[in-house]
Amino acid sequence: MKLDSARDASSESFGDDATMTQFEPSPSSIPMPARHWPRIALALAATLLASPLPAQTPAPAPTETPEERYVHFYFELRDAEVIEKKGDYLGAEKGYTHALALLKDIARTWPGWKRNVVDFRLRFCQDKLTELEPLAERQKHAHEWQHLRTGAMAALCLMGLSFVAYLLITNLAKAKRQLPPNPDNPRADDQQAQWSP
Repeated sequence: MKLDSARDASSESFGDDATMTQFEPSPSSIPMPARHWPRIALALAATLLASPLPAQTPAPAPTETPEERYVHFYFELRDAEVIEKKGDYLGAEKGYTHALALLKDIARTWPGWKRNVVDFRLRFCQDKLTELEPLAERQKHAHEWQHLRTGAMAALCLMGLSFVAYLLITNLAKAKRQLPPNPDNPRADDQQAQWSP
């Protein structure tokens, strides 16, 4: 009974169902993006669910030929040699390491391709890395010492500056104590004693 009276009261206050439809927006009055939001959301969800996960994608077939990959290796090798001639042994070591990785990839991907050339270049890169290892290690330590010296010099400069600042403050305090008392400000002596070191 109470439910029926509540329905009657709501229909009296809001009108009947025929008048309620005039307050509902028509599809043409809704802005375009809001009208298509459900479709956009559904299309986005379908796209995300349909795309394979990165772990599920098969490895792509090599698109380069062994000759193209070898040319890439050769340029890396030449760059490493130029860097070595400049005396940057750390950079040369990285260059030879990268070139060696390219060459090993060639040997693994195309095992029968110009085996004698690949073997010769593999030995060459490995010998270069063996030769550069102590030089690169020494250069690495020299760089570390340079950074350490720079940091120590900066710390000494800061200590010197703080000592100079301390001397300035103490000399200013001494000079202020030597001034005659100010008769206009009787509390000046108390303030002076509070700030002196």
